[in-house]
Order: sequence, then structure tokens, then C-alpha cells
Amino acid sequence: MTYILEEIEKNKDVTIKVLRYSDSDLSQIDLTIFNAFELSEFNSFKSIKRQLEYYYARLLWQSFGHQEFVKYKPTGKPILNVGFISISHSHHQVAIAYSKTKEIGMDIEQKSTKVQIVKSKYLHPEENHESITDLTKIWTIKEAIYKLYDSKNLFFKEHIIVKSLLPVQTVFTEVNTVSVYPKIITIELKNNFILSYAQQF
Repeated sequence: MTYILEEIEKNKDVTIKVLRYSDSDLSQIDLTIFNAFELSEFNSFKSIKRQLEYYYARLLWQSFGHQEFVKYKPTGKPILNVGFISISHSHHQVAIAYSKTKEIGMDIEQKSTKVQIVKSKYLHPEENHESITDLTKIWTIKEAIYKLYDSKNLFFKEHIIVKSLLPVQTVFTEVNTVSVYPKIITIELKNNFILSYAQQF
């Protein structure tokens, strides 16, 4: 069982860590990190890929030093009794963002041609970008905002407009007909990964 854990961001508002792992034999993982509910969830997954994502997310969460188990809303959004959390997976990497005081949304993605193939589904007409890097940044920004607000009425193409790709910026978002401007931080990671996180002022 081989993995690398790295702290990506730590400030007064948020701590973000990323765990990179290799394919693992399920017989080598420590199931005692789960409570009874989590073990049931783990065993319910039909694919080894999904089981490994779930396991390494729990392992990464332990590194934050909090004893609380992560629960989920009916929408799938992870929640805590104390503080706020966002979790994302992509190609053998799992990222967790935690904030004591502010709701947060975060996404990690590996650059790939997929973002060019599906760009018509998520790009607003004002977003004129073509490169895989830029399109991946836009996707992670929109996904982070979606996770932040957790609204079924929030659509990438219609309601989120990314006018620039600065590392730190605010992004126009319309949530249930209300205009908001969450703060976005975008970070380029190793191995062609992009991570973005969103918080409301």
C-alpha cells in the first residue's frame, strides 16, 4: 500500500491536502479505520476503484486530526457537525478541503482531452478558451462553485461565468436568481492536475 500525502494550502480560512496512491490490493488495507456505517458503505461499492477512493479519502481525513466521521446530505455533499469539508477524486488522487468557519467547495481534475470534447456542455458563450489547461481550470472552478452552493438549480453553462483565469479571483454565479461572487483559488499541481476551491465572502 503506497501513497504520498501533501499539504497544498493552509491559511486562516482553509486547509487542503492531497493524497496520491497507487493501485492497491484490497487485502492490504486497514478496514479498522471505518465505523460500522462506513464499512457497510465500503462493502456496498461494486468496483475496486470506488472502494479505493472511499478508503483513501477516509485515510486522508484522518491526517487532519479530527475524530468526527464524515456524513453526507441526500445530495451527496459531505458534511460535518463542526466545520466544513469538501472531497474530490481524480485518477488515483483524492483531495480534501477543510474550513473551521466557512462553507467550501473544491475540485481536483487531471488535464485531459475530455474537457475539449464536452466543452459545449459547460462553457458559457462569454468563455472563449481552447487549451486543455484553461478548460480544465474552468471545469474545476465551476465544479467547486457547484459543490459550494449545492443547488440542483445551478447549471454550469447558464449560471457560472468565468471571465478570467487568475489564480485568485471572484466569479459571477447566479444561485436561485440571486447574483453572488464567490472567491476562487486555482492551483496547478504536479502531474498535470488542477485544483480549485470556492468560498463565499
